[in-house]
Amino acid sequence: LSSDYTVSSSDVEEYESSLLPLNNLAKFALTLLLVVLAVGGVVLIVLSLFNVRERKYEVGVLTAMGVKKAKVATQFAIELLIVTMIGLGVGAVAGAVSSVPVSNQLLASQVSQQESQTSSQQAQFGRGANVGAPGSTTTGNSSSTTGSGTGTTGKTTAAPTQGAGNPFSTRAVNYVSSINTTVSISMVGQLLLIGLGLTLISALVGVIFVMRYEPLQILADRS
Repeated sequence: LSSDYTVSSSDVEEYESSLLPLNNLAKFALTLLLVVLAVGGVVLIVLSLFNVRERKYEVGVLTAMGVKKAKVATQFAIELLIVTMIGLGVGAVAGAVSSVPVSNQLLASQVSQQESQTSSQQAQFGRGANVGAPGSTTTGNSSSTTGSGTGTTGKTTAAPTQGAGNPFSTRAVNYVSSINTTVSISMVGQLLLIGLGLTLISALVGVIFVMRYEPLQILADRS
């Protein structure tokens, strides 16, 4: 629903509680993505620099023969782009194949962690509270949540909540414990755009070094 609607229901709190492991997994995945992109960008820049330095004599010969530096720099950029696109293609296929088992394993870890935290809270604050006590809500029905490209199933566990009759009553929370992920075309397109951007940045560093090289000085040093 759009922001114009306001949902008010006794099940909203239970629904939001069931998504805690999934939300934690989403935050972890986003953090991991940012780290991988940062490390990948640094690695690409370093590889581009090493590639240009190792082929410094080749750059000197080509420019001494009359080839423009811009054309030499474009050659280095195209080579790096081809290698990066191949790597992105392999990574997209591997990610599509391993996304479901890896995601479910990470989600199971998050569910286990959330259950341990809930049990600790219940043992610390909910001594003497009984499931089904006045003011508590107990549900045993399994529920499922589906979204675009993602399906989920739930796992029921008891979590402490505050009720009118008992300040530390318990409620059965149906944690999302299984997801079915799919890699969409739009996501692959975003991945390619990110890879293209990182490649262009790293290629730009290599281009700067190529433009600074003087062919006669390179050949004289080689002699």
